Amino acid sequence: MKNLYRIIFWGIIALLCIGAGVYGIYLRNDSFKKYKDEVKYVVSSFNNSSTTKLYKKNDVTIEASLKGKDLIVTYNGNTKYEYKFKYVNGYYETQVPQSDAFAIVMFKVITDSINKYYGDESENVMDLFDDTNKLLLHSFDEGFSYTSSDGSYTVKIKLGVPIIVR
Repeated sequence: MKNLYRIIFWGIIALLCIGAGVYGIYLRNDSFKKYKDEVKYVVSSFNNSSTTKLYKKNDVTIEASLKGKDLIVTYNGNTKYEYKFKYVNGYYETQVPQSDAFAIVMFKVITDSINKYYGDESENVMDLFDDTNKLLLHSFDEGFSYTSSDGSYTVKIKLGVPIIVR
């Protein structure tokens, strides 16, 4: 009889743990649904931007796509490289080497696409990328953060708000 109580007790604990896990997955998927239209717009805007067209004229293909919830940007020129922005509860995050010159161009186009989604056609967000000090001082609360660590940059791009340029 003692073992029966233990089995029932641990069975209930196991069910609660499984239920909590399923609920967490549901919430994560539900949070992405809020931003899905914005992300689709950003992908389309990125692929149709003047910057990607200019690269294409020089035989370099740059393309953004969605793979599940993650944003993927592929660069296919003299080398092929894939940038993966992992979706994390309301924002995208990635790491790039500090020596990657194309990464800054890619971030310019992505952040500009986000601001276009919110009606800002001025392209003034691109000015942030001209000065590395401004870029590194930009905070996540203002729409994205760009932080330096161990030879790479960690970039977080917030969804659901336009990028604030100060």
